[in-house]
Amino acid sequence: TVVSKNDFRELQPDIFVPLATSYNISLNDVKRLKPLNIIPGANLPFVEAEYNEIMEYIEDARIGFIPDHLCNLGGVYFAALNYFDHDVGIDKVKKYLEKITEESLFKKSLNTQYDDDNMHIFYKWIMGGGSQSIHYGVYDEFCLNQHDAIYKTKTMMLNAVKNNLPSKPNVIELGSGLGGSSEFILSKIADSHLTAINICEGQNKTNQGNINEKGYSDRFTLETTDFDNLSPSLHGLYDLAWSQEAFCHSYDLKKALLGVYSCLKPGGMLVFTDLLFKKETKISSFEMTNVIKNKLTKKQYDAIALELGWLNIDYIDLSSHLEENFRQMRDRLEKYYDQLISHGVSKKRISEYQISLDKRLDGTDHNLAWGIFIWKKT
Repeated sequence: TVVSKNDFRELQPDIFVPLATSYNISLNDVKRLKPLNIIPGANLPFVEAEYNEIMEYIEDARIGFIPDHLCNLGGVYFAALNYFDHDVGIDKVKKYLEKITEESLFKKSLNTQYDDDNMHIFYKWIMGGGSQSIHYGVYDEFCLNQHDAIYKTKTMMLNAVKNNLPSKPNVIELGSGLGGSSEFILSKIADSHLTAINICEGQNKTNQGNINEKGYSDRFTLETTDFDNLSPSLHGLYDLAWSQEAFCHSYDLKKALLGVYSCLKPGGMLVFTDLLFKKETKISSFEMTNVIKNKLTKKQYDAIALELGWLNIDYIDLSSHLEENFRQMRDRLEKYYDQLISHGVSKKRISEYQISLDKRLDGTDHNLAWGIFIWKKT
């Protein structure tokens, strides 16, 4: 049966299967259709700017939903057969499909966490102190400002490795986010060239725009990809690798760190911060608001360094500063609540962060740690 577009919106079907065209289904379409189930045949069927609202509505309305990348796995199945030259049992194909599906879902969730325009505002003001450096900071009696505390962390990281750098170093940044550290590296390491690796396209546009504005574009390369799968074309090019609170978001951390090792020249340095756990845990309040796969202790990181051939130079424990970081974030959530709502951040998202931060501050979850790692390629 062929119906008009207006009549189509009134069908209220048991199963709605959007086909062929991406970015075509609006929130209003979903509300008017009122389907019991949505099974997309098209990749990315929803209007991009309304994606989060549509997904929240689907959840609240209890509409059955199969993600588009799962619905289209038939093509992936045949790709898998070609990948294995057809000489393969079904169990091997199933294992391959399970892995790439899980990884795809993980990375899509990571993009949702960081790469909506409203979440750019959220992280900039709640975690970055109004800057594009959405990282943790080092506080003391002389440094109580969130922006300055974050700057101090970066300064400590640079001071830990600067004496090992050549005069014109090539630097690679893993998980460059909105670009606060990209600007810092290019401004503080004279004649350096920076390659920034980041999975979130929207963040990258912000970073590139800021770098262009500051006049560093001739020393800057930006690649929209994840650092779990660094290209062999990058191997052996870099004197320094830099990362801040990004490795906890890696899907395959050992693979990522082995890739970083390959990208460094002999004697090259890796300096990074990451959120850690004081003891092994299955669940944490941090997971309420963050897409993470790695909940590692300092001891587990040390074991990975040894296994992969890194020389573990030093570790600076900054765990004592986490409480003030979380307090500043919670205070800014309250201070900027109305502004966040006006910029489209959902009340549900804000509430989740408030609950998570309260648990980190009231002692319910006191298992978090944080510090600076300094490793060297042997």
